Amino acid sequence: MHPFQRSAPRPRTFGRALPFVFAASALLLGGCRKAAPESPFGEARLARMTTRQKVAQLLMVRVPATALAPSPEDSSRARLLRWAREGLGGVELPPGDARAAALLADSLRAVPLPPILAARVDRGIGGTFRGATELPSADGVALAGDEELAAEVGRAVAGEARAVGASLLLVGGPALPADSAGLVPATLSATGTAAYAAWVHALAEGGAPAAVTAFRPPSADTALAVLPWDRSALGVIQLDWLQSAVNHGAAAVQTGFVSLPALTADSAPLPLSGVVVQGLIRRDLGFAGLVIADLSPGGPLARRYGVLPSAVAALQVGADVLSGIDDPALLADSLAAAVERGAIRRDVLDHAVRRVFAAKRRAGLGVPPADTVRPPLRSAATLGVAGRAFERTAVTLGPVPALAGCRKPVLVAHPSAGAGVFAAELARRAPNLLYLKTRAAARRGSLSRLEDFAGNDADCAIVVDAPGAPLPLVDRIAPAAAARDTSKAARRDTARFRADSIAFARDTVTRRMIYVSLAADPARRLPTARTAVLVWGAGPQAQAAAVRALFGEIRRGDVPAPAPRVAWPPARTLVAAPAEDAAMSADSLAKIDAILQRGVDSGVFTAASVAVGRHGRLVKLRGYGRVQGQPVDPATTLFDLASLTKVVGTTPAVMALVDDGKVKLDQPVYRYLPQFRGGGRGDVTVWNLLTHTSGLPAGDDLYGQAADPDAAFRLVVGTDLVREPGVKVEYSDFGMILMAEVVHRRADEPVDRYVARRVFGPLGMRMTM
Repeated sequence: MHPFQRSAPRPRTFGRALPFVFAASALLLGGCRKAAPESPFGEARLARMTTRQKVAQLLMVRVPATALAPSPEDSSRARLLRWAREGLGGVELPPGDARAAALLADSLRAVPLPPILAARVDRGIGGTFRGATELPSADGVALAGDEELAAEVGRAVAGEARAVGASLLLVGGPALPADSAGLVPATLSATGTAAYAAWVHALAEGGAPAAVTAFRPPSADTALAVLPWDRSALGVIQLDWLQSAVNHGAAAVQTGFVSLPALTADSAPLPLSGVVVQGLIRRDLGFAGLVIADLSPGGPLARRYGVLPSAVAALQVGADVLSGIDDPALLADSLAAAVERGAIRRDVLDHAVRRVFAAKRRAGLGVPPADTVRPPLRSAATLGVAGRAFERTAVTLGPVPALAGCRKPVLVAHPSAGAGVFAAELARRAPNLLYLKTRAAARRGSLSRLEDFAGNDADCAIVVDAPGAPLPLVDRIAPAAAARDTSKAARRDTARFRADSIAFARDTVTRRMIYVSLAADPARRLPTARTAVLVWGAGPQAQAAAVRALFGEIRRGDVPAPAPRVAWPPARTLVAAPAEDAAMSADSLAKIDAILQRGVDSGVFTAASVAVGRHGRLVKLRGYGRVQGQPVDPATTLFDLASLTKVVGTTPAVMALVDDGKVKLDQPVYRYLPQFRGGGRGDVTVWNLLTHTSGLPAGDDLYGQAADPDAAFRLVVGTDLVREPGVKVEYSDFGMILMAEVVHRRADEPVDRYVARRVFGPLGMRMTM
């Protein structure tokens, strides 16, 4: 047939072919569709970057609040956008209006290499940004110990974080106690640790992961805190919850401004300590995320060492992000020069940039966002979560209803407390309530210097303590005459609101004090009051929950028990004094020196330390010999306890478990170690192990026979008895190895951590481990 000749017509088959046409078209279009855009934060980008560009990726700027000002010509905002376009690594959004923060975040995400956008979160997004929802703080969620509630709060916080554009939330963890007296209150329970982890996990799942601050100092003082805790103690009071947070999605860890010489063997602050950053955080916790060092100009590191030296030291030990920077251009130049001269290794710099890049990829930065609707702020669902959360985390100490029997109650708050919702809800339930705004609350006498209202006859005072507006409790308030006095002494008394030296006959009755803490701080000591209510926020929902708790309207089953405030008695401290002050002979004490020195010289022992005390007086403290080549310092030299561990550590641990009802001395060991059976082992009791009457042999060469601790334990638990239990005392390492495993299982934590928390800490044994 000719190529141009028309062929005979064919039957129409278009209807049957239509599905195939559509399928072919879909395949064709799929092949032509552009591939999904790739993140610019990869190895190819890293290879093209200059040293200064790499350094800039490690800097996080703390933005002044003026960047959220309504004026578009604001210089701080323009400067910030310029830095971002030049490759800034991160930005901490300032407190302010939530919608203004969202607009600023949109501008920053539009630059070629968008920065990480961080926000400091204390009480939900609403605690930082106006127009968002306030929710209970991490402390409140953790102390409540409710994992379901924690996850619900975390999801709400993450949703509103996305609404303002934040991709990293800076949150706190439990503060370190200052001494052994605060050891138990500072320790999160197992349920508290699980709740905190559930909150962190919900943040990560919601696209706004947490940057947790670990090793927080016990107070907000800006000075560097030097604390006594060693590795074993930290396992109990800090590392357990931190490990759980890391395992559940924490994206960054920031260390507090403290020094722990017993851990690091030096006085270096933790952000500048390789022992902490590389050893504890990277190796022991297995953390691969960002490590942040805060170099804020007013912070301890910058004030003590300077910003540049602190930055160099932090990067040397493995920090990835330097936060709080106010002039990133100048610091980037200086750090690039430090890299060029070898003060910072290039491979260390590259590793840090890779971790920053990985965090940015996880946050979806550098890729055009999908056409999704931003989560709303203060939605009905989120407000509902807030209302339930504040009621379920409220803590009431003392009898309720708190105003029962009050004839003339007065609500007392600082003028800037912002307690309007609390006052209104309280007035609905107590129509005779008076609301007084003042700067102190007196336990007796006048409640105010106002001439038209002194409040001497107020028999009950509800004292509101709000964030940024604390209200001190004093015995009495100075009279108005003293307030009008312009002398220096009078002004000082006015400022302190104290007049303890002034007595009035009519002020002899102490009024009932009812204390309400909004946005409670768990580390703060509560004042003496008949009833105290703690809520973990200061907004409308928190204030309403506080009133309901005061009147007993929150069912007791919904109110968590308060955290234990165990005040361990301080360990006795011997005071150095001459021998005669303790009715002892200095000449007799001197004979100790010759005896111990002969022991060292003859090789009986290599070193010794002697302390002699009587009636609270330390009359002799001296060291002999050398340890690891250094002369013994009786105050600081650490001696290997060796087998004294059995009586100093293991035995007290067992007896503590006996006190707690978790171990019974007359029970067979197999009740706690089921595999310890057969061959007469079933008759061995805990008492036999502790008194070395178990019938077990003294020991064997476990080091040479076992490849790891598990294999060693299998050898011990399978060892045959050499005699019947209770027949003869024979010192046995094997018996105490079994006893330590009983402690591990019944305490549900390793024996070294349990002993540190339950024995050494309460006794003030800071250097025993």
